[in-house]
Amino acid sequence: EARRPGFGKAPGRTALRYDFDPDPDKKLPLIWVGPVDQTTLDQACPRNAEVQAVTDEATKRLTALNPLLTRQQLGTMIHVDIAHTFIARAYPDVRVEFSISSTGDEADYGEKGSARLDLFELSPNQTVCVYDYKTGSAGLSSKRALFLARSAKKFWPQSNGIIIIQVRPIK
Repeated sequence: EARRPGFGKAPGRTALRYDFDPDPDKKLPLIWVGPVDQTTLDQACPRNAEVQAVTDEATKRLTALNPLLTRQQLGTMIHVDIAHTFIARAYPDVRVEFSISSTGDEADYGEKGSARLDLFELSPNQTVCVYDYKTGSAGLSSKRALFLARSAKKFWPQSNGIIIIQVRPIK
């Protein structure tokens, strides 16, 4: 039996590329998914090291400052802090904490059937990089990663591929 690519629980970045068959009905059948090595990730998603560094710094600082918070409260605080950091940097190729509807349009927070992306980067080569921060023990499931990849492809159909990156703090 072939092992399906997955994200695991290792600290740092784990990335998988998703490619879809063009589909006029926007059902986007998956045609390939596979691991992305660090050199390819650096070329395709130039902000990946910065996202890792911001995640590491926010996790270290907020964990030290808030020892009484639950893991869930701390995780939420870290997500918000990372979002504020990237909003302040005002990169034109980055969107944070935004939702995509099932039709591929921007959606309101919590809209039924929508996908909430932690951080979305449109690289110069038109690759869409979707970052998902994980600060607790739960990892990014294959099903959730595929849902995020399909949502991003619907939002940016002309992309040259979708890379889903799980970002875990390096302690």
